[in-house]
Amino acid sequence: EHLFPQADRVVFLGDWFDSHPKRDHPIVAKLCDSLKKNIENPRYTFLFGNHDAHVVFKHPWFLCTGYNYTTQWLVNVTLERKHWDKFKLWTRCGNGEWLVSHAGFNPTTIGLCTPAHHEEALANAWEGNFHDLWMPGEAVGGPKGATGGPTWLRWKEEFKPVEGTKQIVGHTRDKLVRVRANNYCLDTELAHVMWVEGGKVEIIALNQVLPQSESAPGHV
Repeated sequence: EHLFPQADRVVFLGDWFDSHPKRDHPIVAKLCDSLKKNIENPRYTFLFGNHDAHVVFKHPWFLCTGYNYTTQWLVNVTLERKHWDKFKLWTRCGNGEWLVSHAGFNPTTIGLCTPAHHEEALANAWEGNFHDLWMPGEAVGGPKGATGGPTWLRWKEEFKPVEGTKQIVGHTRDKLVRVRANNYCLDTELAHVMWVEGGKVEIIALNQVLPQSESAPGHV
């Protein structure tokens, strides 16, 4: 958090409510409180991850590991629809040069990356009608031939670069940041963040971050 004041904008890549065992329920409660406290901050952008969708929506597409009833209960008694309505499926940063989502778009799904599809997907989900933007890929139990949408697309099996599009995603964990053409997979279990300024990026290992006054300037 000591880096946040230096950024024009902070984008959170999703999966706030991933695999939290019972012993971590105090952490889940703190996460809920943090979301309530910060959800109105105009500098913060919160993205849906598949684990978040699992907690919020009751639909077979979102069944994933790590779920437990107590986490569901803690989230539902703390957060209301007005909080979740602040979440997005994707956003852009760096003067629009970078497309940012939880899991990414590939050549099959990039045509759905429009404001109209985005608004439709978010609004209809509350009625139990799920747009293809929410769809998991076949690799994780989605429909046959599905390649996955921005909440649930496997980096190794389903992500493919889209010509003319630079992306930053999370979702698929590893110990190192992965790079494929002009695309970055940043899920390293909270070990790294990325500064974005225009078309340039800088990966920062959190265990090597300098004090605020000495850190390199940039935009997240």
